[in-house]
Amino acid sequence: MNQEIDLNEIAHLALECKKYFHYSGIDGRTHCFSRLFKKPERTLEVMQAAFGFTEDRILEVMHDVLSDRFISFEQRLSEEMDNDLTLYNFFLSQGYRKGLKWKNVALGKTCYDIGIYQQLIQELQPKTIIELGTGLGGSTLFFYDTCETFQLDCEVYTIDINEAAVDQELFDNKAITFIPGDVIDIEQLLPQSKLQELPHPWLVVDDSHQHIPVVLNHLYPQLAVGDYLIIEDMIFPKEVKQVAEGLESLTDCSLMVDTNYTDMFGRNCTCSPNAIFCKF
Repeated sequence: MNQEIDLNEIAHLALECKKYFHYSGIDGRTHCFSRLFKKPERTLEVMQAAFGFTEDRILEVMHDVLSDRFISFEQRLSEEMDNDLTLYNFFLSQGYRKGLKWKNVALGKTCYDIGIYQQLIQELQPKTIIELGTGLGGSTLFFYDTCETFQLDCEVYTIDINEAAVDQELFDNKAITFIPGDVIDIEQLLPQSKLQELPHPWLVVDDSHQHIPVVLNHLYPQLAVGDYLIIEDMIFPKEVKQVAEGLESLTDCSLMVDTNYTDMFGRNCTCSPNAIFCKF
């Protein structure tokens, strides 16, 4: 492909990308794409000199912006694109150099995930949040407080095997139910009869890193269209394999990756790469 065709493609894609920006009425928000459309060759030179962006990288980003919002897990993995969240960034979020806290309790999430969850809760307006893996309780409090901020009538259920690590007084006088136990026993901890009573929409967050196929097979039949299921810490091959096996074991699985959230701050700039699912 010669340079002229490349520049024409970039100009066309830039014009299409500009339409996708929510802040198009605010000066500067779409300046980059406007410049790429009007003067692609000069703008490419400036972007490469200032930021190190190559033509291939810019094309990759624009194709990503224009791709379908909801795609299958298999398709997402097949794209073979690098994640923008590095392994070092991930380890920082997990407590190296202390990490983020909520009400002085460790969160175990990146700053990107805080923004993603706030936006998702605001848009989904869940009535039930199920958290697998309480940890020290920071994320549980964060979910509850975020719902309170948006004046949502939402009950939070959180499960963890390490009951001693959780200061349950943090949950007093709040719509939070702590359930001690191992997620391998999720059928007993959250039986189908109980799940059927819980109002939708649901936000399910699996941060336990254990028995993902068991969890999926138990919870998936009770998910309603529009519910969200998120699997955190999908950084390592073991978890990716478990998710793939779990999805394959489901009958007529209609969980799709919502790239609006996985890619909100960059390609998979989240602790849940390729694993923020919406039920269709």
